[in-house]
Amino acid sequence: MTQSTFQEFFDSSDTRAINYEIQNMLYYISFFDKSIPRVYPDGIYGEETRLAVTEFQNQNGIEPTGQVNYETWVRLTERYTVLSDKNAPPSRLAIFPSSVYETQTGEKSGIILVIQILLDDISGHLGIEGVERTGMNDEQTMDAVSEYQRIRNLPQTGLVDKRTWDALANDYELFDKKSE
Repeated sequence: MTQSTFQEFFDSSDTRAINYEIQNMLYYISFFDKSIPRVYPDGIYGEETRLAVTEFQNQNGIEPTGQVNYETWVRLTERYTVLSDKNAPPSRLAIFPSSVYETQTGEKSGIILVIQILLDDISGHLGIEGVERTGMNDEQTMDAVSEYQRIRNLPQTGLVDKRTWDALANDYELFDKKSE
């Protein structure tokens, strides 16, 4: 955004919405920078907002007017973006093929390898044997799946369907958090 488009944007936009956006960014930044006064977004550019903007300007070498000019807006959005990108949780990966998929005896695939990794990682928590990570749905893997299904009161087929996958994924999340 150039300085002229910034001015056009501010002149043509809903002031309360812009104020809310400024406050929202300051609010978020204040969690990571305790010197920025906490501003609760309400869309009203009052004294609390002016003080937070002034402190932000002081920290960023911008003339401390308490008003958001082009330079303040650019630095504010940059800081907010860096912090929100850095502190956002990583994206989740949904890798189970579909809600109707079920592994097959002898299947060799990436999903079998993932299942083996999950089983191996949680095995110590559940008292079951770990499995070799081969990507092949062999007898050892199917026995481990069947034992896992028994422990979790699921139908003991030795094959992984959505229900077994969901239980495995939930246990992995649970035990992974406990080991942190």
